[in-house]
Amino acid sequence: MKVLLTTMALGLGGGTDLVVLDAARAIQSRGHTVELHTVDPTDWGSLGRTFPEVARLPEVAWLSRREAQARHPPSWLQRVRWYRRILSRLWHERRGCLIVNLNGDILPAPAHLTCVYFPLAASEKWPEASPWRSSLSRRVIPPLLRLENRRSLRQAHTRIVAISTYTQEAVRAAWGVPSTVVHPPVQLFLPEPPPGTRANAIVTVASFRHRKRLDRVLEVARLVPDARFSLLGASGPESGPILADLQTTAAKEGFTARMTFGLDAPRAEVEGQLWKSKIYLHPTPHEHFGISLVEAMQAGCVPVIPRSGGQWTDILEAKDGIWGYGYDTPEEAATRIRSVLEDDSLQRRMSARAQERGLQFSRDRFRERFLNVFEEVVSSATH
Repeated sequence: MKVLLTTMALGLGGGTDLVVLDAARAIQSRGHTVELHTVDPTDWGSLGRTFPEVARLPEVAWLSRREAQARHPPSWLQRVRWYRRILSRLWHERRGCLIVNLNGDILPAPAHLTCVYFPLAASEKWPEASPWRSSLSRRVIPPLLRLENRRSLRQAHTRIVAISTYTQEAVRAAWGVPSTVVHPPVQLFLPEPPPGTRANAIVTVASFRHRKRLDRVLEVARLVPDARFSLLGASGPESGPILADLQTTAAKEGFTARMTFGLDAPRAEVEGQLWKSKIYLHPTPHEHFGISLVEAMQAGCVPVIPRSGGQWTDILEAKDGIWGYGYDTPEEAATRIRSVLEDDSLQRRMSARAQERGLQFSRDRFRERFLNVFEEVVSSATH
């Protein structure tokens, strides 16, 4: 069977790329033919540098056939409109093909199978997870999306895959439909850790965006004066002002010497810092899942994370003191960090448990669970 995979874009970095690539590989392993449909054409060379084992997929890209529009970067809304057209056209011309929508946060249907990280139509109820900073956008866009999403879901009875139980709850609230939880794949840390003991260091890996609440890292650093902090992450349009504000605050507070910022740090540098640090501090509440958290746990960092989102419900299973710790305030996070730094025996025990837990979120496990749902969809579509 020919399977048409759709996503807005491939090659943006992070977990979304890995979901698309591993879903494609899993489907191909069952003898199906895969064709990728995107808005933006994929830079396969760049993608291959991030994922060396990647095999190029046959691709139909909307913008590559519309060079006039490509000269002028389209707006977010324009890209969404084009993605809607892609889904609609493929659905009406499917003729024996199966459509898998791997970018279902905005438009879940029409498709046979849809993967959802967090339905944007639910951000009215979960404003902390909203991508919009404008209060007007937060009020107006989610209700409109919810109406459009529910209409399209009635037309096409798509099977929904949610990446966490947190997302599953949001899907139910936004669309009134059930979903199956399949945790996203995480690249395993295969190299041996570098020799030497871990430093009294706390590391954070998060993109430099407003929603990530990176200012919380500085709030915690102020309360833990005897440790070094590293903040590493990818850049974006808003990264420059955010980094400048963080550096200014660190200078005013007098802890620039023990605070490192790494914008677009190479993967090897990120991995090296995770291996050398005792604690992973995550500042972002209401994360949909938390791939950087799992990577840190695989490297043996003890996680200290907000008690919210998929990171808390799915990765730590809402349990304190087994694989890591949750916090509600910067003061509580600082207390947790100090307790680990001051007790070497506790740090070693927690590190071993965190590593064991992190290794459970593997790419092989994702492929297995994704294929279970995919084969059920294939069976329904062919009967």
